Parts: sequence; C-alpha cells; structure tokens
Amino acid sequence: MTAVIKDSRVNTDPTARQVLRQETCNASLVKFSGGAPVGLLAVGNPVALVDDPLNSTRIVCLMHLRTDGDGANLPINYTLQGKLKGAAAFKYTFCVDKVAKGFNIVKCSEPHVGQTTGGYLSGRYVDKFPGDAHLIAQRAQQCPPLAQAFLGTKSRADIKQDGLYVTKTAWAQGDRYAACFVKVTSGTVKKSLQGIGDKPLTSYR
Repeated sequence: MTAVIKDSRVNTDPTARQVLRQETCNASLVKFSGGAPVGLLAVGNPVALVDDPLNSTRIVCLMHLRTDGDGANLPINYTLQGKLKGAAAFKYTFCVDKVAKGFNIVKCSEPHVGQTTGGYLSGRYVDKFPGDAHLIAQRAQQCPPLAQAFLGTKSRADIKQDGLYVTKTAWAQGDRYAACFVKVTSGTVKKSLQGIGDKPLTSYR
C-alpha cells in the first residue's frame, strides 16, 4: 500500500469516481516511486472497490511487481518507494512480442521485437482529452530521451524508439499513462537491449 487518501468526491457517479480514483493514484504512485509506473514491471492502481468497504470516502493506492511472463504478481521483500527514479527504473522494463496495442510480455531471453523504456503521465484528471495530435507530439518529446538513456546511444538504424499514447476511450476511463519502447527494425532478438550502445545487433539475435 502506498497511500490512503480521504476523498468522497463524485461518490454517487461510478464512472467519474473511478476516473478520480485512478488519477489520484497516478499522482500518488509517481510521488511514492520517483517515476511513472508505466511500461514497467512495477505497476500500481487503486485497490478494487469490492476490496475496500470504505471506498466512497477514501482512495487506497497499491504498487506491486509483476512477472515478465504471465503477468502474475511477484512477492517482494522490499519497498518500491523511490525505485523508479531515472535510470534505476530500467531494472523493471520488460520485453514484448510487438510494439502495438495488444502486445504480450515475454521473457527477454526469448525472441522479442521490442522492450519498454518506461513511460510518463499524459495529463491530469481535470484535463479534457487534448486530441491525438497533442498526444503524438507529447510522445515525440517524452520517449526519445528515455530510448537514448536506455540504449546508451543517440541513434541507430537497426533500433528505433516508439511509444503508445492514451486513446480517447482510455482517457475517458481515467487512464493517463503512456508507455515508451525501443524496437528492432527487423527480425527478433534474445537479449535485453539495455546498454547496447554501438555493439552489433548480431550478437543479440
């Protein structure tokens, strides 16, 4: 548990309440972990309504660590407080079978095309949907620096940076998280791309 916040706003409107709960935990989790828990195995959300009998008057936020295979939660014996600051968050990135909606998390020792580099918050609960063009421009600003720090090089022809931005539907549901990725331009690799720098990609195939 990362925070328990007293808040009874819009508690008679389930949709608005859920958006508020998610936004409240977004801000709480960033403050707690030191970075946005998105595009990482370290994730967080408000506790399910059915698990909190006082959900109409408070918002309880949780963080957990999931596996890099089936998405199950991992038991951990340490706190995630402050663990997502800067490059320290790269410890929690994961590999994917594609960089697109509906991707599957796979082990980095298995064939994969991309890897997360982290992510960012696209906006706040009170913000109206800013439109796809704005969110695409935001992605172009936020993701390249993460890719550069993660790879250890400014640019490569065989590895590109990419990202998934928040859709209008997801925005209406309270989602403000956007994930950043790096991906190979052809084929697959069987190692983490972190720190590859200028090394040949052939040794990662």
